[in-house]
Amino acid sequence: MNNDDINNLEDDIQLALSAESTEEVLKEMEEWVFTNDKSNPMIRQLFHLFYNSVFKNKLGLMHALHEPTKEVHTILVGVEITPEGVVTWPIAKILTEDQQGQYKAPDGEGNYA
Repeated sequence: MNNDDINNLEDDIQLALSAESTEEVLKEMEEWVFTNDKSNPMIRQLFHLFYNSVFKNKLGLMHALHEPTKEVHTILVGVEITPEGVVTWPIAKILTEDQQGQYKAPDGEGNYA
């Protein structure tokens, strides 16, 4: 998910987090957000969107075919039940064991460890 994708989620985030639902969700959750950019609220809003979606049973996992490589990847998907059936859309790719070691965590002070 790149910055454009996150920015496009902003409307969805705002809808999912009405004042009432935000207050309700925040009472029950412990916010685990790690970033060096404390001035940007988007990562916290994205966390709230994910948490709220889980709370409302609107997230799922999928083994999806990655068209360019023809490999099957595990992805996190949004889920909506409509009169026509279940609608899903990709949200994030789950990292493989090999990919997990390629990332360093922010220390909150501008560095990565």
